[in-house]
Amino acid sequence: MNSDIIKVSLVRSSLFTIFSIAILSVASVAKTHKVTTSWVDHEFSIDGNMKEWFDVESKYLSDQEASVSICNDEKFLYILFKTREAKWARTIKMTGLNLYINKDGKNKKDFFIRFKGGPNSDQLKAMAGGMNERESRAFRESRMPAEMRKKYEQAMNDNTQTLICSINDNVNKVVPLDGAEGPAAAFDTSNGFFVYEFKIPLKQGKDRYYGIGIEPGHKIAIGAEWGDMGDFRRRQAGEFGGGQMPGGGGRPPGGGGGFDGGRRRMGGDGGNRPKMPTKQEVWFKTKIAVKVAAETSK
Repeated sequence: MNSDIIKVSLVRSSLFTIFSIAILSVASVAKTHKVTTSWVDHEFSIDGNMKEWFDVESKYLSDQEASVSICNDEKFLYILFKTREAKWARTIKMTGLNLYINKDGKNKKDFFIRFKGGPNSDQLKAMAGGMNERESRAFRESRMPAEMRKKYEQAMNDNTQTLICSINDNVNKVVPLDGAEGPAAAFDTSNGFFVYEFKIPLKQGKDRYYGIGIEPGHKIAIGAEWGDMGDFRRRQAGEFGGGQMPGGGGRPPGGGGGFDGGRRRMGGDGGNRPKMPTKQEVWFKTKIAVKVAAETSK
């Protein structure tokens, strides 16, 4: 009788494991969205301000609580990523925001740029995304070593922004943020959003000027990825107290990762702390817009 019970228990355990793996596999698949790319008649200023984007259609990403807008002119592809979620702003500041562009319209990571930067503590507080007093006290009293806590605070107050360009692994270098070598990027807060703005040349670049190599009317795929800490960074982050990082800033999309739980029980109620950020990846299928000729008057 006991052996039968053990067998049933093992079967149930195996089924549960298989079911759990299946769920994780489904959850790890990046979603793909269809997005309309708008034509614009002038070159955008890349400064993290949304003033030029109000007439451009945006795609809301409910799972990530963020929005993406895409437009182009004859020379450049423009991408705007914005979110009100402080947890993503913190995550992007630590891990970077990757944008992949595949000119064959496939979810493949060929041409990409990585922007790393984000809000400092003053900006987070101004956006109501900083730690409240309870979080701050728990942060100070956590098991995080003083040196590691100091490094975290320095990272959050570092205003350095970097942009890396990579093309089929042949080019992987830091490029100027101002577009002097092709791609341009900027971060700022605007109208209550954390705003990440990008400009990428449509034409293929030469001599340290990097572009995609596409024309208006071309169908492409664009991927956005952030929050990939990597095994090494996860081990480092383990020093932030019990394998989890300090943070806070709202409930994660779909109950998943991100800097979650800080406002509820950070460092208290049993010592629960925010979860490690989970990698986010979304893809967009779109077509580079073509200028519509104005109707001639009869």
